[in-house]
Amino acid sequence: MPFTITKSIPARERWTRVCDIRQGATYAFTASGRWQDWKIDAGVDGYDRPWLRPFTGLRVMPEQQWFALIGAIDKDKATAFLIGKSRPSWIAPKTGVLYCCANDIPWMYWNNSGAVELTCIEL
Repeated sequence: MPFTITKSIPARERWTRVCDIRQGATYAFTASGRWQDWKIDAGVDGYDRPWLRPFTGLRVMPEQQWFALIGAIDKDKATAFLIGKSRPSWIAPKTGVLYCCANDIPWMYWNNSGAVELTCIEL
């Protein structure tokens, strides 16, 4: 049965449980707000800093911006995808639990603050 859920995604948490999802179902996402990576203010689309580029391979999703909002099924990096400010259509590749986080280095969440709001709609 289709649903709409809104969750706060704290920057300090490595993974935040959002909802159960079903393989083959289509979902739409919108997100808003700002969070901080140490003292760097960032939106849900993330940011880039030249001096951080040597560390990009350590992020949850190396190919995406620092602090971009990402999702993954059952915390599995192989299923990770960019949500950012909006993802109007995403088809779940498998059944599981959707988790979200800021795209950061796994052991560096301790210095993050703030939270963003994510709305997930099953279409």
